[in-house]
Amino acid sequence: MERQGSDYVLAIDLPFASKENIELTQKDAELFVRVGPHRRDISLPRVLARRRSRGARFEGNTLRIFFASEAGAASKGGS
Repeated sequence: MERQGSDYVLAIDLPFASKENIELTQKDAELFVRVGPHRRDISLPRVLARRRSRGARFEGNTLRIFFASEAGAASKGGS
């Protein structure tokens, strides 16, 4: 995880994945990563749990997930 300005980026190495096979879902403080038939649940650190993901980019073998600044984070509850 690294900070870029007021945003954060979470990097996950996925050496045998292709962009077309990756699905991301965030629910509260958990991030669900599905690569083909495989699924991984990631408990987000507190600093990311308060933020909403705003996109992702696959670079080489690394999936980079971008989280908005707290000001852009959704309020608790909902979906």
